Amino acid sequence: MNIFQIVASCTLTAFFTVCIYLLVDTRKYVKQKADELNKLKENLPKQYVLKDDYIRQQAALERKIDIMCKKIEELMTAFAKHFGEKKND
Repeated sequence: MNIFQIVASCTLTAFFTVCIYLLVDTRKYVKQKADELNKLKENLPKQYVLKDDYIRQQAALERKIDIMCKKIEELMTAFAKHFGEKKND
């Protein structure tokens, strides 16, 4: 083996060692970011509401309020009929 082969062998060994280190480090980084993304996906519905969900919930609340208003009006009408309304003449 001559000096050129020894230097080439050492250089290639160092190059492949650095490549392996970088690949392992990159793999750890990607796994870390994937874990962070999964946590974000898990927590996102707890922190934010989609526009469609908000509209649907708001419409449901408005329907319930409308039903309550109608029932109150019916109760007031029944109360007025039962106890009679006084007319101011």
